[in-house]
Amino acid sequence: MLRVTTDGGIHTSGQSWRERVRLRERAFEFDIIAVMTSSLATGLLGFLFWMVTARGYTVGEVGQASAVISSATMLATLANVSLGSMYERFLPVAGALTRRAIGWGMALSSSLALLSGVLFVLLGPRERLFDGTDQAVLFPLYVAVVAVFALQDSVLIGLRRPRQVALKNIVQSVLKLVVLAATIPLAYSASAVVAAWMVPMAVAALVVAGIVVVPRVRAAAAGSAALPPPRELWSYFTGSWAMSVVGVLVPLAVPLIIVAKLGTEANAYFNMCWLLVSTVGILVAATAAPYVAAAAGETDPSTVADLSRRFAALCLAAGTGGGLFLLAFGPLILRILGDSYSENGATLIRLIALTLPLVSVIVVFSAFARVHRKLALAAVVHWATAIAIVTGVALTTPHWGIDAVGITYLFVDIVAVCVIAVPLRRLARPLLAGAPSRTVTTLSTPAAPSTPPRCAHPATVVKPPDPRPRRPTP
Repeated sequence: MLRVTTDGGIHTSGQSWRERVRLRERAFEFDIIAVMTSSLATGLLGFLFWMVTARGYTVGEVGQASAVISSATMLATLANVSLGSMYERFLPVAGALTRRAIGWGMALSSSLALLSGVLFVLLGPRERLFDGTDQAVLFPLYVAVVAVFALQDSVLIGLRRPRQVALKNIVQSVLKLVVLAATIPLAYSASAVVAAWMVPMAVAALVVAGIVVVPRVRAAAAGSAALPPPRELWSYFTGSWAMSVVGVLVPLAVPLIIVAKLGTEANAYFNMCWLLVSTVGILVAATAAPYVAAAAGETDPSTVADLSRRFAALCLAAGTGGGLFLLAFGPLILRILGDSYSENGATLIRLIALTLPLVSVIVVFSAFARVHRKLALAAVVHWATAIAIVTGVALTTPHWGIDAVGITYLFVDIVAVCVIAVPLRRLARPLLAGAPSRTVTTLSTPAAPSTPPRCAHPATVVKPPDPRPRRPTP
């Protein structure tokens, strides 16, 4: 008899322990594949969105709309202050604190998103990015919508509902494509493209919150909390936040550098290449979140070892396969958008495709560090690479054009992989070997009782000492 458990797995009455482990591992693989499918479908539909945009709007309008959307996305990521990483790692053991953690986190993220959007409008290149005052006023709201929508992915993963992430993102991607196609005959401006992107996202976030998140939070809140001490939580938060800031600065800074030094048309060519590569990059990174959530809630070291091996294999395969695919077919895909996109972006997409296997190694390293709750070195590596990339692009773009982005990324990622090679081996050894570790298993697991050492020979019996005092020998 089969039944579905509260964490989304499957249990068969009368099955052996090993069979239950295999079912959990199979469910884990399905979760990773679901998130990867979501990333792939979202990326492909997003590319189709921009392909339709490129056919219906001028190159300048495409570059302007892509700069607005990418800026809103990166500011939203910054406003989430690594809450997504915290949710993925600790919601599986939050128990009765689940509702409070999600409520306060959403409120904080939305407030920071609105504030960062206002500051960007006041301090950023407002005249070049927005069609009018109304678009500048709406921009902070766009940032808040993207922040809530993105944070819901981590909430669903932490609540053991990664397959709902796929459904949510795919439906939203289809809706925005439909809205764009319907509004092309009615509006010819970059603001129409931005609205077609944002409105379906806001609707999807509201529906998911009411139908999926709220009921699941009520079920999760019935359990007991097993969170680590506040000091460890703050340490993890600090390292995770430092890494999330890096993930924002580079994608936010690079398009702005290109717009400032080369113009909006060059940014349109760069954006199409970046969209293709980031689709595969997100596919690689998507393997980490389900793994971290599964390993955080698992108490058996051998199961953690199996999960770690499966995750590393899937991540490295996605990075290597995606890089080879873009090397072979990236320029051909760009040609679909137009000859100018292929002529200006073919070299760039080949260069960045070479970085994808390196990115997969960095993703594995970061995921293992999150499971161990040791993020100091990972944060330092992310910050160092971010500074090197932004500085390199700013210095070389005037000489090499948008190809400078690919050259800089490739060189920096090679150096980063060399730096983390030894630490990666140290983090992977206890995980892949199945050795118990306090930082791998959840703190809710009771400590195993100490047992006396086993005898060298099974027939030998060691008697405990007699507690009665002995009479002195005459």
